[in-house]
Amino acid sequence: MREIVYRQYPYWLWLAGLATLLLAAGVIEDVWDRTLLAVIGMGFIVLPSTLTVTIDRRSGTVGVHRRSLLQSSSKEFPLRDIASVRVAEERERMYRVQLVLRSGDVVPLEKGSSVGKARKERTAERLRDTLHGLLAALLFFAWMDEGMAQTYPSKPITMVVGKDLGAFQKAE
Repeated sequence: MREIVYRQYPYWLWLAGLATLLLAAGVIEDVWDRTLLAVIGMGFIVLPSTLTVTIDRRSGTVGVHRRSLLQSSSKEFPLRDIASVRVAEERERMYRVQLVLRSGDVVPLEKGSSVGKARKERTAERLRDTLHGLLAALLFFAWMDEGMAQTYPSKPITMVVGKDLGAFQKAE
């Protein structure tokens, strides 16, 4: 069962594409200029991808999925491989949310950086809280399973009553 933790839509790019299409359809007279603007507007609508971060509690994986009208990509990472979630400053006042793996590899959640550190920090904090809560639950259940495994034998024993009511024999 996958749980959606974070989803980001490219609203501003879609809006820019719609505005460009409306400009091309309503204002521009020249056919070539209109066609050029229409192609640019469609690019703003078709090319940007929607980012979705999911957690599969059963398999213990985190999925990073990107989908646009033309392409789709998906990457899955074991939960135990994720070391942290951070907000990195790419350039001056340009930020991006990243997953840092235990191997040292960095997985950017967004294709490009953008302004707005506070919004990125809120996103990173939400991802951190979800991941920490899930890890705590997994560790708790692993601890409980370990305790239960010590209480019960791993192989059940069946006892059979013989002719003599007081004698028990171990069945193989």
